[in-house]
Amino acid sequence: MDRTKADEKATNRFQMIAPLLDEELDKQGRGRLIKQICLRHGLSERTIRRYISQFKE
Repeated sequence: MDRTKADEKATNRFQMIAPLLDEELDKQGRGRLIKQICLRHGLSERTIRRYISQFKE
């Protein structure tokens, strides 16, 4: 994958998970938001959690 596509992919993932990075978000709110993101983007909860984990590394 060329650099431009990789950057675009990373940017899309960040935009997807950005609302979940709010430290003031409670556990229930975070869970609901993850489910909404999953439905909107056709991804599993595990995938979203993996994106978050990779971002925090």
